[in-house]
Amino acid sequence: MTAVVTRGVAPGASPASYPEGSTAAEGAALLPDPTVSSGGLDDAMTCIYEALARQQVLDLQSGQTQVAEDKTLQEAALAREQAALKRQEADEAGSGRGFFSSIGHLFTDVTGDLAHGDIARAAGDAEGDLRDAWNSPHLWGDIEKALNDVAGVAAGIAAAAQLVPVVGTAVGGAAAVVSLTAGGGAALVHVRVEDFAAGAVDAGGDATAAKDDVDSLQTATTWTVDDLKAADESDGRALDDLRGAIQTNDRTLVAAASITVRG
Repeated sequence: MTAVVTRGVAPGASPASYPEGSTAAEGAALLPDPTVSSGGLDDAMTCIYEALARQQVLDLQSGQTQVAEDKTLQEAALAREQAALKRQEADEAGSGRGFFSSIGHLFTDVTGDLAHGDIARAAGDAEGDLRDAWNSPHLWGDIEKALNDVAGVAAGIAAAAQLVPVVGTAVGGAAAVVSLTAGGGAALVHVRVEDFAAGAVDAGGDATAAKDDVDSLQTATTWTVDDLKAADESDGRALDDLRGAIQTNDRTLVAAASITVRG
């Protein structure tokens, strides 16, 4: 008699009902245990597959979010770096207009506005030019140099005047006063010059720190992308393996359903 066995058992029979040592009994022993559903195994693997696929999507989304956050931080750090470099440039000794250039610019702006009868604009231009002059390291450097030159010349005159009787004494005294005044003024101006120099140094430090942040964030982004690619490839291989296992299990079920057992 020939019978088709489904899930390893012929219709109306169980493995125990086959005669011991018979071909049917040996065939039945090779088939899946009817108490363990191969369909259930397939379902379990499918659930794992779906869970892993969802995790792959979540990992991808998380990585993309991290990359976007790093990009935002990079842009902010780059903006800080550029602002610090701009401050550094503005505080360097040669930055801005010099003394005579500042005066000439102020005179040109104000007289031009007044010539057109625009008093309000003349006042605004004067205020802006004076502000630029106050914040010009070049101008303050010129003033310091000029005062030091005046102090030096006056000191020389005072020393030479001591050699001239009567008149030399008066000239020498006046020159000495000029020398002291110019020297004191130069010392005060030097404080402002040093403020600019310190500001340039601080700005340079800020620019370096911001650049380090940019580099660090770029490195972190590269690592994140590399990790994301590696995880995606690993998940992809796992999904391929599971897909293959599911397909193999499906073929096994089909084969088991079509085995012919001869009694």
